[in-house]
Amino acid sequence: MENAEKIKLLNEIEKLRIRNQELEKISNKSTNSSGTLLQRKVLSRALLNIPTDAVMLVDKDCIIIDVNETTARRFVTFIENLIGTPLENLFSKTTSAKICSYIKRVFETMQPWRFEDEKLGVWSDVVFYPIFNEEQKVENIAVVSRDISNLKEVQRKLGQSNEKNEALLQAIPDPVVRCTRNGVIQDVENSNGNFPIPLNKKLIGKPIFNILPSKYVHSFIFNIEKSLQTKKVQISEIKIEKDNVYNYVEARIVSELSGGFVIIFRDISEQKNIEEKLILAKEKAEKADELKSNFLAQMSHEIRTPINAIINHTSLLRSEFYDLADEDLKNCFDSINVGGMRLIRTMDLLLNMAQLQAGEYELIKRPLNLNNIIQKVIKEHSQLAFEKKLLLEYECKSDETMIIADEYSVTQIFNNLINNSINYTKQGKIKIRIFDEYEKLMAEVADSGIGISEEYLPEIFEPFSQEETGYTRKFDGNGLGLSIVKHFCDLNNAEVSAVSRKGIGSVFTVSFNKSKK
Repeated sequence: MENAEKIKLLNEIEKLRIRNQELEKISNKSTNSSGTLLQRKVLSRALLNIPTDAVMLVDKDCIIIDVNETTARRFVTFIENLIGTPLENLFSKTTSAKICSYIKRVFETMQPWRFEDEKLGVWSDVVFYPIFNEEQKVENIAVVSRDISNLKEVQRKLGQSNEKNEALLQAIPDPVVRCTRNGVIQDVENSNGNFPIPLNKKLIGKPIFNILPSKYVHSFIFNIEKSLQTKKVQISEIKIEKDNVYNYVEARIVSELSGGFVIIFRDISEQKNIEEKLILAKEKAEKADELKSNFLAQMSHEIRTPINAIINHTSLLRSEFYDLADEDLKNCFDSINVGGMRLIRTMDLLLNMAQLQAGEYELIKRPLNLNNIIQKVIKEHSQLAFEKKLLLEYECKSDETMIIADEYSVTQIFNNLINNSINYTKQGKIKIRIFDEYEKLMAEVADSGIGISEEYLPEIFEPFSQEETGYTRKFDGNGLGLSIVKHFCDLNNAEVSAVSRKGIGSVFTVSFNKSKK
């Protein structure tokens, strides 16, 4: 049942209660009165002035003595037309006989009589009150009738709602405790001897707070009051220690229309244990991730320092003896340089990926000239392209190449793309170009390399992903370059896409938002 209907029912019940109190007062005055004729007329008039009810004063012969306006409207006539009219002229033979029998009973017993009547879907609450004379004998009868059809309809819906609620409570396997507003237990359902809190029928009549650990009583009272006020479910958690084992119980507090409340208890110990294990596993994973980052940083330092020394001293020896060395020695110098640079690049990629995955990369955005950045990267790779006899072309077709981005990450995007193109291209050329497309500034790196298969293309931005793996692969690499490109593009609000055909080549395109003037 909707809250509005419940409120409507409560209002109707309250109105009926107040009305009955008023009628009882009048009836008591009538029963105890030994006043004058004037006083009795005043009493009768008080009954007739009840605005919400139809009131008739009748004598022992069931003849109408007086009526109020509500009665006249109900019979669609005037008050004077009803006075002196027998009841049998207004009702059916059966109904008038019933009313007259009640009137006769009140005259005999001198006690009020009440009944509810339904005709064609219209419900009436009818009360017969005796009006006494000076000799304490019943002189007339006040028949007070109220239309309670709306109340009956709301009660019917409430009954259906209560039936549904009871069915739901019976279907719940968890222990259910019903309490009065003051917390006195009225009933216990689905009691379980193994439940962390002892719940059974023996608790009926006792306060609910007696079964709770003392430290939870205050918060429990607060949630009960909140549920009763807001009509919303309130949830409390209780931690219970038994035999050095902690059990957890969830208590759902639900208010009832009657003014009391229902508590649905559930053992959530297993759920809590799983949560604790997950938290512990998360903490271990975070610690392992921190150790990994520290390890990579430390190893980077430990590897870079000797590698830089090797490369620098090899470069010094090469400059001194290169012209005097034979071809084998020259090849040794070249191999040491290539291997050292490859190892440094691998460490850079690992550190970049560790920072990105840990969310520790510090982004510093500022206005950048993309044209200048790409030209610098091309210059750094020109020697590598020359050694592989590859043509490295660059073309800029945009007059506005300013973007707002992080310089280091944008530089690394094109370092990785151009390096990959040179690495995976045996012959031909790599072409880099900048151009405008709508409101975007586009940078494209195209090569005539080995290309990427259609099946593998969706996986190229995954970390440590390579189309060829194992010791038999034909090309070097660790599978981190394109993954780092994707991460750095995301950080700079840029988008990267790729098209490729196996044996034909690949085209990688990065789109940036232009810097607003």
